[in-house]
Amino acid sequence: QLQYKTTSDFQYLEPSITKIKSQLIYLYHSYTGSRHVFGLFFTNAARAVVVVASPGSAPLDKYNFDKGLSDTIDQLQCTFIPQDFSFETTRVQTKEDAWNALNN
Repeated sequence: QLQYKTTSDFQYLEPSITKIKSQLIYLYHSYTGSRHVFGLFFTNAARAVVVVASPGSAPLDKYNFDKGLSDTIDQLQCTFIPQDFSFETTRVQTKEDAWNALNN
């Protein structure tokens, strides 16, 4: 049997705002012609998901995202980006395939 309760009887939200942990997710998108780069960056994890859409079978120059970020952190002296930040990089053929890869 269901019982009626009000929020004053039963708090479903954390009463202290300092105990609430939130996560922000940043979406990055850049393109030139039919080539696209999508990135998802998570604030509660030291990782990002990068999907590169490049049609055809031509080899794609692999940019070392880990080294690029590490060099940028050193140059800018960023203290808020973890040193162990890593990238999961995937290559697909189309922009639609990139969106599907981000949804998985």
